[in-house]
Amino acid sequence: MKTSSLKMHHTGLLQWQSYRTLKTFHDPILTKYHITRTEWKLLGIVSAEGELRVTEIAKKLDVRIPLVTRMVKTLLQKETITINLHPRDKRVKCINITANGKKRLAQIEKDIQKNLEVLLRGIPSKKIEVY
Repeated sequence: MKTSSLKMHHTGLLQWQSYRTLKTFHDPILTKYHITRTEWKLLGIVSAEGELRVTEIAKKLDVRIPLVTRMVKTLLQKETITINLHPRDKRVKCINITANGKKRLAQIEKDIQKNLEVLLRGIPSKKIEVY
């Protein structure tokens, strides 16, 4: 099926099916590391972009600040992130990933990559490229 011939509801359906399939593969791995999908995304964002304010993280994750605050508390307990006060405005908290956080993120990514290879096995690369 050509992508140009897909109706919007078909693309939405394909995205939803892909999301559910990937969720099925991600969740057991994330559970093994005692981390939620949103916490994993937070770690990935901070790892990729460096120090970020709580408000910036909330925008990037498209969630509310109180959720980020709760996740930050949880990830602090797991020693995967640190909080620094902004040098000019002590009310602003900046989040950094720790060496432990980077290590945990790398382990999760490695496990997910292995599972993804199993998931994609047998699907022609042309179909993957089209999607």
